[in-house]
Amino acid sequence: MKITRQTVRVNTGGPDEEGCLLCVDGRLVAVLVKLSEQHDDDIAGKWFMEHAFGIFGGWDHPLFDRLEDAERWAQANIL
Repeated sequence: MKITRQTVRVNTGGPDEEGCLLCVDGRLVAVLVKLSEQHDDDIAGKWFMEHAFGIFGGWDHPLFDRLEDAERWAQANIL
């Protein structure tokens, strides 16, 4: 299994534009957005799962401290 990511800007309609596409074996599984300083101190700077696809689509919207944490989460939840 190969996990890759690509940084992108996401049009969220707000200040949270720094984004990342998370792919597993070349397939897009999640769009992550870094929460801006506009949010409370306890979540500002964390990565929010804006949208997920496939087997990840049924999950709530978890928060990750780092992109590496999102990658580990994806690895742990692949069939």
